Amino acid sequence: MILNRLKILSEVEAAYIAGSIDGDGCIYIIPQRNSSDSFRVGVKVTCKEKDIVEWLYIHTGVGHIRSQKAYSSHQNNSVYWRWEVTSHGDVMDMLARIYQYTVTKKRRCELAYHLCTNMKKHGGGKLTDEQRVWRRAIYDEFKTLQSHQPIKKEGEFGENPNGTIPSQAEQHNDVGAEGVEVRPEITATSALPDREDMTRAME
Repeated sequence: MILNRLKILSEVEAAYIAGSIDGDGCIYIIPQRNSSDSFRVGVKVTCKEKDIVEWLYIHTGVGHIRSQKAYSSHQNNSVYWRWEVTSHGDVMDMLARIYQYTVTKKRRCELAYHLCTNMKKHGGGKLTDEQRVWRRAIYDEFKTLQSHQPIKKEGEFGENPNGTIPSQAEQHNDVGAEGVEVRPEITATSALPDREDMTRAME
């Protein structure tokens, strides 16, 4: 199936999509088997109601719909429906549009957006050691995020002279007086996603 570009979404539509992803969906980053420097980034929503995934596909114009059977026997082989977006360009557009409405997956949205931007920009070209470390740091932080964790202050992609994202362990050491985690800022060099571009995209 040919993937189309994201349709223009109203505020209500964007908010509904964000809620669907927060509730029944996920944003994922998966390392490619044939390369340690490349990742699959996607968005999907899985549920029993076919009408919901059809609405998502029709109103966004991107991704594809598939059916799948439940894995456990106690679910009586129920059929689930999945809407999934895998094109990096479409994923970037989607995340940028719904970002302001996400709640439980806001940080995942940020990280996935920047990784997509970086991979789209550099394609299959040779990466510097700094870029490899940056991508791996994005992935390592993404793996630590769980949907059941308390909502914390969102991070920013700011200046950091060493060109890497601080590790999760280092982040937990930065806790404000009220117990709210204050995330260290993240790099923005010429070879990596730009903070101003991120800000404009998320507006």
